[in-house]
Amino acid sequence: MLEISTNSVAGLANLRVGDVINSVDGKPIHSPTEVAAELANRVSGTKVRIGYMVRGYWQSEAIVILR
Repeated sequence: MLEISTNSVAGLANLRVGDVINSVDGKPIHSPTEVAAELANRVSGTKVRIGYMVRGYWQSEAIVILR
């Protein structure tokens, strides 16, 4: 993550600058462009599980898509 707004879904899910997203709903992600594409295809209100690395540890968090 390069930038996160405190009140954004990412901010509320405790994602921080420097965290690396590696999956969306179990699908491997290899770039920020892939993250954006996966999330853009989701309907508002949909719950999505994001896999990410924070401080060297893999975590996952469920977020709800808001538009």
